[in-house]
Amino acid sequence: MSRPGYNDCSVIPRRVDFYLLNRADESSRFGFACVVASKAWQQGMRVYLQVDSTETEGELDDLLWRFQAASFVPHARVGTPEATGSPVLVGCEPAPQGWREMLISLTPAVPEGAAHCERVADFIGDGEDDRLAGRERYKTWRAMGITPGTHDIRI
Repeated sequence: MSRPGYNDCSVIPRRVDFYLLNRADESSRFGFACVVASKAWQQGMRVYLQVDSTETEGELDDLLWRFQAASFVPHARVGTPEATGSPVLVGCEPAPQGWREMLISLTPAVPEGAAHCERVADFIGDGEDDRLAGRERYKTWRAMGITPGTHDIRI
């Protein structure tokens, strides 16, 4: 669903949430991102999971197939024939026009184009480097006039 001015460059997200995980490993971070993607998709949102490399894109694509034994999250990688009809996309470029309801950011910096998404979820592992990068992303959002919500997550 679009808001007035949605395509305007001055649009900012309605909601940005930081998930502070109690584990430092990337698999926990990606696993929890898959849980959030699944819930958002079940609520009828189109979801875009943005990563920083095609290698990571492939890893996340694989994880979405197997992270829950009893269910399936319909998804595709950007640029594949299945992408057009998929409610959940994985990619390393800015979120495509039709997948800006929910951006799940798994990148070290605020992704280009993130300000044009309705909602943004950001996942911070428990390692020092993750925390420092997360603080910088938080400052970026604050500079844009948004106060992100924060959630402590125990995995």
